[in-house]
Amino acid sequence: MNHNMSDSHIGTIGRALEDVQVEGTDLSVMQQAIMTPAYEQRLWNILHDVNSLLLEEDQFFGYFYLQMTHRIRFDMASAFGINLKQGGYVLYVNPFILLRQSPDVMKDGIKREVLHIISAHLMRVKALSQGFHKTAVHMAMDMVVNDYLEHVDRDAVTVANVNARFGLLLKRFRTIEYYAKAIDKVMKEKPDLFVPIDNADTAVAMEFDPQTSHDIWDESDSIDIDTMDQITERYINEASKGDMEGYVKSLIDTFQKMRRALPWYFYLKKLMGKVASGYKKTTMRRNRRQPERLELSGTLRQHKANVWVALDMSGSITDVEFTNALEQVLQIVHAYNHRITVVECDNEVRRTYTMESVKDVKPRLDVRGATAFTPVFSLANQNRVDLLVYFTDGKGEERLREAPRGYKVLWVLTGENPQLSLHTPYGLVRELGYVGVDETQDIDEFVRMANRGGFSMANQEI
Repeated sequence: MNHNMSDSHIGTIGRALEDVQVEGTDLSVMQQAIMTPAYEQRLWNILHDVNSLLLEEDQFFGYFYLQMTHRIRFDMASAFGINLKQGGYVLYVNPFILLRQSPDVMKDGIKREVLHIISAHLMRVKALSQGFHKTAVHMAMDMVVNDYLEHVDRDAVTVANVNARFGLLLKRFRTIEYYAKAIDKVMKEKPDLFVPIDNADTAVAMEFDPQTSHDIWDESDSIDIDTMDQITERYINEASKGDMEGYVKSLIDTFQKMRRALPWYFYLKKLMGKVASGYKKTTMRRNRRQPERLELSGTLRQHKANVWVALDMSGSITDVEFTNALEQVLQIVHAYNHRITVVECDNEVRRTYTMESVKDVKPRLDVRGATAFTPVFSLANQNRVDLLVYFTDGKGEERLREAPRGYKVLWVLTGENPQLSLHTPYGLVRELGYVGVDETQDIDEFVRMANRGGFSMANQEI
């Protein structure tokens, strides 16, 4: 590969840019003026050579690259970027930033984007941004994946660079939450350190900006988690040629394990379909058993499902997490004739109220007592409940003094290392999805390991 090709290409683009009136110029017009067919072909030839290196050294990433659609984006504040469009992943390239890099840095730049995909970062960022500033989450995700790479640019978001810039003492090979928490704190205490690079008057991003480099993720098609996981799994299967080892295998194994672990709201949907329902006769619908006999009446479901959502106020769930969980509940039950009652409780039932939308959610009472599950079940037994969804950290009594009568129960556990104290839960037990952070764990031995391929994922959260 010609290592000097990059400088000559940058000069060519720079001269073309000077000939274009930048201010007020439409970006598509600018791209046509700068990106000639000959230049574009030479750019893809460079990336073809880079991917050839990947196929020789880390063929999984090389085959993954070949499956993606490739496009040019001048307004993207990073060399590479990804999102999901029309059922497939798109890899974007900003030649202004890319062509200043060495082939090794380009190679690891492709790997970085693939690592974001197989680590499910495009989907996880939404949930994590509910607890931390979105910029902090983006930077934390880069810190995690950059720990796997040997060749990164000088301004890459690494643990070392973040420590130097913000005066922190963060350790390597930690969780996204660990890094996001630290960066989020700095953002609140020193907001002047987080001023985005102003590219507004150029319409072309000339510099890497960690605060906006992942904005392109927001342009992904809006799809559910399961569909995105299916697409990712298809790419992984096509890229998995031969035996794999080291951190890539660990990441893929973790992805597949998470893929098999269905979220709590999947079980809520299943339970709602099984909620006891009454029927009324109607001439507007044909009889299911004998549809050819028009004189027979059909039936319509008339039972209003009585759904209770209990919130353990002594637990670790945040207001934002609970509100988002209620949104999930509403999305699932809207297809049914239903009534939702919110039950706030600790060692007793403190308040109950009905809700029809998230706007009806009331600020939580400032009460933090011990936890007892029995009072909620005692009250539910008196109110012909069909389904009880109980959000709690799980730390309560070991046995219910009064068991549920005739309704289904879904426990949604919150917090770090959640575990239900009840010996008999009388229903399904799932986790909300919060990933705990062990900030005291000493993993320096892993950092000192010379063989990166032998690094254990046991202490790494993707």
